[in-house]
Amino acid sequence: MGERRHEPVRRTATLRDVEISYLDWDGPSPGSPVLLLLHGVMGCAADWSRVAPAFAGEYRVLAPDQRGHGASTHPAAPGGYATGDYVGDLEALTDALGIARFGVLGHGMGGHNAIGLAARRTNRVPCALANDVQPAPEAGSARWEEVLGGRDHPVFATVEDYVAWRRRAVPAAPSALLEEEAGWRLQRRPDGLRAVADVRAALDWRPDDLWEEATGIRCPILYIRGGRSPDLDAATQQRMVMQTPSARSVSLELAGHVTYLDREEEFIELARAFFAAHMLHVQN
Repeated sequence: MGERRHEPVRRTATLRDVEISYLDWDGPSPGSPVLLLLHGVMGCAADWSRVAPAFAGEYRVLAPDQRGHGASTHPAAPGGYATGDYVGDLEALTDALGIARFGVLGHGMGGHNAIGLAARRTNRVPCALANDVQPAPEAGSARWEEVLGGRDHPVFATVEDYVAWRRRAVPAAPSALLEEEAGWRLQRRPDGLRAVADVRAALDWRPDDLWEEATGIRCPILYIRGGRSPDLDAATQQRMVMQTPSARSVSLELAGHVTYLDREEEFIELARAFFAAHMLHVQN
């Protein structure tokens, strides 16, 4: 048997109406349990570059650029950014790779997709972790126009300007981490630094209301929230846990929305323990 890789390989899969680019850490052995890492709105697979190595020694880790993000294409037709579109892509990707069952760790929009997968694909998802998102997140163009400052990509003159803008979601992470993030989230254009992601992926995101569906989740699911985040308050998190018997929750009180950057070591420790309890026995 050949030596297993410690660095990911970027691959591409043609699925339905889009091409999905993804990072693939192939795991310690053939048949290793598989873990999907799902980024948030305007993010990409590389957002997990500091988290994925913590899991790659025990799992095959797949981090897709979800449709309209990173190196993946966006749908040609208007719309195409509903929960069903994202969940369908993830199911199609795992089907194409011959993966029957997989754990899911998602942040923001990716966390919402993780809830959708856990609720709708009960035979395929043995456990899921959703970071700082509720079953019916606030979305729509008005919300994202406020975040983005308009209907176009925000333009930054410098990386430092980007870091200052990101502080709304990431109040506690070292600036060096956000400067590193800028390297894969932004591209140089004549007018300055712009996001790589398709702005329509934010403006046209149409998350389903999953409150009722989440009551049917049977697999273990962990909800993490940032105590300084405006996206998920403590009362909503408590409601999420009370309505789903298999759910547990943790609050990282010093973190903002992006808990895995603000409290990196705590987040990784929580996630590793959760998936070790529920995933290491799952073979493909």
